[in-house]
Amino acid sequence: MRLDWSTVNSIMKAAVKRGMKRREAVPVAYLGMDEKSFRRGHVHASILNDLDDNRVWDLVEGRKTENASGLLDTLSEGQRSGVQAVTMDMWPAFEAAVREKLPQADIVYNKLHISGYLNKAVDDVRKEEHRDLMAKGKDTLKGTKYQWLRNFPDLRSEPAFRELYSATMKTSRA
Repeated sequence: MRLDWSTVNSIMKAAVKRGMKRREAVPVAYLGMDEKSFRRGHVHASILNDLDDNRVWDLVEGRKTENASGLLDTLSEGQRSGVQAVTMDMWPAFEAAVREKLPQADIVYNKLHISGYLNKAVDDVRKEEHRDLMAKGKDTLKGTKYQWLRNFPDLRSEPAFRELYSATMKTSRA
């Protein structure tokens, strides 16, 4: 079609503007809030999603509390009062905006971030236990880091893990 980038971009912006004007103030019960980085991670955008209808509600540049509050302000007062829960990562700015603008809504943290914190805690405990065992001359946990960080259902079926787990339990009881 021989259109340059600026022409395509202006067509896209006009289409988004028309779509935003036609958007109805439907009830929104469940929202998702996340940020995306672009331009080598130096610029961030915050995104608000309607999880029921699986659509992007709005997007703003930045990931500060005022940016997140601005996203929530795109909802009408009636829509804000009807929000039951917002899912997000553990970014403090998002949490602060939701607690201020949607005090009735539950905050549900993204399971990816929770599992990351849990994996770090398991690894920290493993390191500490390994140091204690090595001080006693036992190398039971040597070379087991990645076995502890795998999914538990996968581990139960492995003979090596069952052996390691029972040896660890015997050591901890002694």
